Amino acid sequence: MSIQQTSDGGYILAGYTESFGDNFDAWLIKTDTEGNEQWNKTFGGIKDDFTYEVQQTRDGGYILVGKTNSFGAGDLTYF
Repeated sequence: MSIQQTSDGGYILAGYTESFGDNFDAWLIKTDTEGNEQWNKTFGGIKDDFTYEVQQTRDGGYILVGKTNSFGAGDLTYF
């Protein structure tokens, strides 16, 4: 859903996957400059969770925009 170049020349990709269970989980993948995966992380609970946008923050972290049905007010709360 989203890809951004990172400060180290690699890339951060955000989206979602259904590969780790019966529900969707938000998915973040970090690559090096050649596109080789350095790490990946899923976020979610017992219901569907989606990531639509990612940005690197000034401190080197990442901020995600998406929605969750697992946490918050329920019924696809945006985060």
